[in-house]
Amino acid sequence: MTVTGVGRNALDFADSRVTDVTAAARGANFFFPGATTVVEVGAEESRGIKTDGKGRVLDSAVNEKCAAGSGSFTESMARALGVPLEDFARMSTESSARIPMNAQCTVFAESEVVSLIHSGTDKKDIARAVTTPSRAASRPW
Repeated sequence: MTVTGVGRNALDFADSRVTDVTAAARGANFFFPGATTVVEVGAEESRGIKTDGKGRVLDSAVNEKCAAGSGSFTESMARALGVPLEDFARMSTESSARIPMNAQCTVFAESEVVSLIHSGTDKKDIARAVTTPSRAASRPW
């Protein structure tokens, strides 16, 4: 039996243990063979995982913003930009700008988004800044 999650090391009856990232990559490959990108929005955090298309992890990044994992952060940011959530996701992939987001909570991040809007920053660049963890901002995927 293989176990995963925060408590995986506490289960002494397990035959093997894998990280949450590995479990997500293998699960995505099981349901979508050949998938090379996994985007997971969970209850506590969200992450992007790059795989080899066979379920092996090549790289990953985890959010660094407190509420982003619940999905409510992303919804709030889409609302602040005045765009539907579906458009917000697409917009974030259409930008290559690197705009740092300093706020670590939804309320302050929303204020920062409003400031960026007022300064004339393109909405797709703001969407990318909101969805890209600062330490992964230079990754091409």
